[in-house]
Amino acid sequence: MEQFLNRYTSIIITGLFLLVAAVAVLPQFSVNVSGEFHDVSIGDLMQTYKEYFQSSAAEDLPFLGNAYAAARKLVLFFLVTSILMILLPVIEAVLALVLRRDGFLLPSALGILVNTSLKVIVVSRINSLGTTAKDVLELFGGGDPVGDTLVRANPGPLTMWILLHILVIAVIALYLIRCREGGINESFMEESSAQRQERTIGTGREFFGEIAEIRGGRQGRSYPMEPDTAVTIGGARDDVIRLNRGGAASLCQISYAEGTQEYRIRPRQTRSVFLRSGQPLGKARTYSLPRGTEIMIGDSVNRFILT
Repeated sequence: MEQFLNRYTSIIITGLFLLVAAVAVLPQFSVNVSGEFHDVSIGDLMQTYKEYFQSSAAEDLPFLGNAYAAARKLVLFFLVTSILMILLPVIEAVLALVLRRDGFLLPSALGILVNTSLKVIVVSRINSLGTTAKDVLELFGGGDPVGDTLVRANPGPLTMWILLHILVIAVIALYLIRCREGGINESFMEESSAQRQERTIGTGREFFGEIAEIRGGRQGRSYPMEPDTAVTIGGARDDVIRLNRGGAASLCQISYAEGTQEYRIRPRQTRSVFLRSGQPLGKARTYSLPRGTEIMIGDSVNRFILT
């Protein structure tokens, strides 16, 4: 489950936000036309605005009377908010998909906040339309409304919208819980370091450096280094350590200096190597890191410790 969350959380969030956008395409409210409620889609809003408010003769429509300005603002409000409720989740989905490391968390949280605000505003506006003049609502179908309810929010899209955002929150919460419980896994780092030291002493093997994967597709695996040999990590075919999400390029090169007992790491791509704090290491520069340093390569899913 943890590896699944590590690899696919941003993809899951992307899919859920795209579904939010799809739900926003559905008719969000219905109007009372002669006692029957008829859905008003975004296409209806566009057509209404074009027919009645982009025509020079619109103000002369007899049934509008003095309600022209109010009707224009009402239709424009629903049209703009409908477009935003479709467009913003798509932007959030793209951000969640393309941002590496834990970057998808911020747009996801902001997306939930923005969408919640928009939905509250829209539903509040719909609920307030009980006091709106009936001739304004005739824009959406004609005929005198029967009963006190002139317009109402459609429960289907509203329910789906709520459920999808609950799923987004649940996925993010589960991801954060799993990261807090076992993402960095300090006990594994300490235990594996002691075991490796004991194994090295027991076999009489000289130490030339060793890289341990503490999080990722091969979590728990160690890569002993050979003398005077650099290890490359990434998605290239000839990389010694290949990452599941490394792409097609080699991301960095690591070597071990016996004299100073330090690791030399040289990133080959921009923002391809990060320290545990999240600080990126610059491309094509060589850094000296002490033993025990934890690094992230590609994104936060792939974490290694230089033992």
